[in-house]
Amino acid sequence: MEPRVVVGLDGSSAARAAVLWAAWLSEETATPLWVVHAFTAEASPSRPPQELATEAWHRTEATQWLREALAESPSTPFSARLVVAEGAWEQVLLRHSPAGSMLVLGMTPRAAAAAAALRPDLSGPVVMVPARAVRMAPHAA
Repeated sequence: MEPRVVVGLDGSSAARAAVLWAAWLSEETATPLWVVHAFTAEASPSRPPQELATEAWHRTEATQWLREALAESPSTPFSARLVVAEGAWEQVLLRHSPAGSMLVLGMTPRAAAAAAALRPDLSGPVVMVPARAVRMAPHAA
């Protein structure tokens, strides 16, 4: 398999920044961009089976989120693919990161833990992208 730029999508503002940065990198290097969203469908007493979101629901939400993020991007990825898969986030990211791929994550505590756990199993670099700073309006005096 060819190396790719793999971005973990979790819906955070840091993940949005990671998608924008990865879209730029994909365009600049002519490397395919894979945006990966993982979900779990586990029933529990507080979450009965009829309340579980389906894969189709997750795919719809992830597609909308990705469209909105890429609409902000001045870059167009070389090629892009959205992967929505059931399973633990770390394992789904690893499964879709072939040798030599770059893993791009938004800088969140969850992503930092995932990067630390995955680092021994990845042969390519891991890039952590911080959320963009929000510009605040000056306070009225």
